[in-house]
Amino acid sequence: MKTAKRFSRLISWFPFVRGVFISGSLSKGFAAKRDDIDYFIVTEPGRLWLVRSLLILFKKIFLLNSYRNFCINYFVDSNHLFIKEHNRFTATEIAFLVPLFNNAMYQRFLDQNSWAGNYYPNLMDKNKHDCHNHEPALKKVFEKMFSVSLTDKLDMYLYRKSLSYIRAKFSHMDEDNFSQSFRVLRHELKYLPNSQHFSIMDKYKERVNRFMKKHEFLQAAE
Repeated sequence: MKTAKRFSRLISWFPFVRGVFISGSLSKGFAAKRDDIDYFIVTEPGRLWLVRSLLILFKKIFLLNSYRNFCINYFVDSNHLFIKEHNRFTATEIAFLVPLFNNAMYQRFLDQNSWAGNYYPNLMDKNKHDCHNHEPALKKVFEKMFSVSLTDKLDMYLYRKSLSYIRAKFSHMDEDNFSQSFRVLRHELKYLPNSQHFSIMDKYKERVNRFMKKHEFLQAAE
């Protein structure tokens, strides 16, 4: 968590970043030594793909493309905080998010995804780790240096190039698997190429079925 806080602060210094939360195994308190640190990032509207490109460039140059402490696999912009994919896996990620930058944005996110409380009613209002809210003055200055129209065009260009690249890279996936592993929109990116969420949900269903069989719920239902 100390490493996650350090990198979250670094991510928060990037232009147009409006929120940084921790997801994945670390947010649930059982990260293994080799697990990645997963980040859920909120950006300024219309700047998501610019932010992602800058962060990937930083990762490739300064972290030698290592994902260990810098796995940036989910982005939304601040005008599209509502997550449309409603299932137990997504609800688990939402309920266990740990905000490390911009607590107000985190509260907005929870408010717009209150549906996750149907799965985890006792977690949605739980106090999380300390969350810093300070942004360096240089960040604001740097943001104002960007021409709005030019930055809009650049973000759209980066979105189109990224969509084309992701589609080509995972062309072996059928449409159903692709749609469950990726959500590539102008205002949202879900990037889960290892399909780990499938195995997690399969194990969950197996345990539920074992429990029900053990206590004869299935027979009673029949």
